Formats: sequence, structure tokens, C-alpha cells
Amino acid sequence: MIQEGEDPRGKAIKVQSGVQSRRGRAVAGLGGQADVQVRRRPALAPWQRPTNENTNGLLRQYFPKGTDLSRWSAEDLEAVALAINNRPRKILGWKTPAEVFTEQLRSLQQPGVATTD
Repeated sequence: MIQEGEDPRGKAIKVQSGVQSRRGRAVAGLGGQADVQVRRRPALAPWQRPTNENTNGLLRQYFPKGTDLSRWSAEDLEAVALAINNRPRKILGWKTPAEVFTEQLRSLQQPGVATTD
């Protein structure tokens, strides 16, 4: 799995260890051409990705590990996403992810641009 990461230049890729490492080597080969940095996260180091692990834990409250999500309707999945995105998080200063997302969108709006508010 290749994910966009944080880098001062905004150009980093994180590649998980394991089977995906072969893909990572291919991506790493592009480092000079694409001007990206490749970083690997140890597969068995969940403390290095606490927000991801916390979200997985929240999802497990609704769907036990190994649950076939195709059994659920789109409305059911959307209801779970809504519940999780409207749950305050300590990491966000007790704001909800939805509130933080809305604040980010508002901060990106340029003066003089029409909005739907």
C-alpha cells in the first residue's frame, strides 16, 4: 500500500513492509526522477500510527475484524462513517473530524469567491 505522507516539501511516500516492499523498491527507483522521499514504517509498530489504529478500533465497534462489508448497504456504511466523523477526538483538541475538515475548507476559501453558505 502506498500512501502520501508528510514532508516539508510535500513530497513523501510511505510504503508498508511485507509484500508491498517489492512495490516500494520500484517506487524508490523513481526517487530522483519524481523528487520524492520513500520511508518505510515497521509493520509491527502500531504506536507509530496512532490515529490510524484509533480509527480501526472505532470501526471494530461496528464491524468485527474480518467482517464482509459487502453485506452492508451503502446507507449502513454511511451511517457508521457519520457517527465516527462526528465523534470528538483528543488529538483534535476534542473537536470532531467533521469540524476540523469544515474549518480547513473554510480556511482555504479565497476572499471574493462565491460560496454556498
